[in-house]
Amino acid sequence: MNIQERKNKEGKITSYRIRVFDHRDAQTGKQVFRTLSVKYDDIKSAAWNRKNAEKQAIIFEKGIAEQTTSDSRVTFDEYCDYAIKIKEQSSISASTAYSYRSYKKRVAPYLGHIQLKKMTPAMINGAYSKMLDNGQSRNSVYQLHLFVHAMLAMAFKEGLIPRNYADAATPPKKEQPRSMHSQRNSLIYFSNCFTRILRCIVILFKCFSACCLQRAAESVSYVRSRGIMWISRKTAYISVSTSSPTAQAHALRKAARQTQVTAGFTWTMKLWIC
Repeated sequence: MNIQERKNKEGKITSYRIRVFDHRDAQTGKQVFRTLSVKYDDIKSAAWNRKNAEKQAIIFEKGIAEQTTSDSRVTFDEYCDYAIKIKEQSSISASTAYSYRSYKKRVAPYLGHIQLKKMTPAMINGAYSKMLDNGQSRNSVYQLHLFVHAMLAMAFKEGLIPRNYADAATPPKKEQPRSMHSQRNSLIYFSNCFTRILRCIVILFKCFSACCLQRAAESVSYVRSRGIMWISRKTAYISVSTSSPTAQAHALRKAARQTQVTAGFTWTMKLWIC
């Protein structure tokens, strides 16, 4: 705030010029001031005129802070439309502007109708509580808080509000993602479980193979007593002599039943062990 004396050519004080900071231009960043002229009363003394000018300056400065000297009836929703448009023209991308408009629609039912000059941190906190009660997640409400803060920061920068009310608000804490340590422990746990399952499968397979081999060995010993046979790696070949086909075929069928393999009436049968 600055108070200057305005004098005429004769050096006599005619008025006082009061200069008060209003806002900072959003595009250029320059300070914008507002002025008020207080007429000098010749009937009163110089001391009285000076005190009157100082009194008017205090009222004028307070009026700017409370926006009683300008149109402060603008609502939060109306100001968001203006602020997003200005930001889109100067700094933010089209995708960010689209996100801002989406946030504005979600905030509108809670804060959109409130005039900027009447907004308080308690109103903002109440809006956050209602959002949570209506099923919105903590992370979602926190994102909306960042949007509200950005809009009010611009309003404060332009001098529409005395401070950023969102600074004094208490948004919900973000839901922290699982730490790398817990994720690593989960991976180790599932890896150990998978390893144990594989070990169980291997043990069961070995047991099954051992049973099959034992069963096959019993069958081979039975067939060996009744015919001629030889074994290659995984296949047992039973050869039947041509001298007594009836007796050998009977023995072959018994061997096949014991090993649970269907045998045809052929001169040679293969027993698959596994």
